[in-house]
Amino acid sequence: MVHQGRVAGVWEAKSGKVTVDLLEDVPAAALAAETERIAGLLA
Repeated sequence: MVHQGRVAGVWEAKSGKVTVDLLEDVPAAALAAETERIAGLLA
């Protein structure tokens, strides 16, 4: 995940689940929007 031009986390899609390990603080709204975008790509 990229936030403000920096790598802020790593996504993993496995067995129909998406997880993210955050490396730094990301606002909840930005995280929710990115999660929704990734889920749409996997659908």
